[in-house]
Amino acid sequence: MPAAFAIRLKPNTLRGSTVLRVITTVFLMASLDFSQVTADGRAKKGQGSNRSRYIDALANEPKLVTYSDDGAADATVTEVGSNAMGIVENPIQSVRDIINLGAGAIPLLIAHLDDTRPTSAIFDTNRPKPVPVGYVCLDILTHIVRARGILIEDCADDGLGACIKDGYYFRPDAYTSEGKRYVARSDVRNVKLKWHRAYLKGRVRFRYPPWWKRNG
Repeated sequence: MPAAFAIRLKPNTLRGSTVLRVITTVFLMASLDFSQVTADGRAKKGQGSNRSRYIDALANEPKLVTYSDDGAADATVTEVGSNAMGIVENPIQSVRDIINLGAGAIPLLIAHLDDTRPTSAIFDTNRPKPVPVGYVCLDILTHIVRARGILIEDCADDGLGACIKDGYYFRPDAYTSEGKRYVARSDVRNVKLKWHRAYLKGRVRFRYPPWWKRNG
């Protein structure tokens, strides 16, 4: 177990289900594997075999989507490559690789919600700007999980984050520019923390997108 997650249990201080909850929480936190990621979200040198390489591929994807702030605002990288029936047959390679991780995609995406690297995705406002990796991860995350009390099922509302509970969503422009780099605002960090806690509590479950072909 990594040293950062090592704990010492004193005899007779923790018992039964309490011990089980502590141990479960420790191992779930370790599974997020934040130690392999630098401050801006890149995989650390020498960590090529780490799952962060899937996010690196997403960051370098040449063509993602254009998000917008209009009434519909329903663009998502998980629907790119759809046929006339709305079934995704040719998804974006990096998105497919992440989703094919199954449940393992969830902690990976949460770990990168504050990843500030710019992508080829664009937020189309009066001044179009690149969208950071973190928002694209949020886009994927909210389309591949069941999260009761967080994601509103059978939601007919439109707009950015319309079907997501307050506190679990941030906008594509929830970042400030400092020279040539982005810095995540506090709401991004707060959203990441809430998703992290929900995941640890077992409230976030993987769901393969029903609009994807299984062999896609």
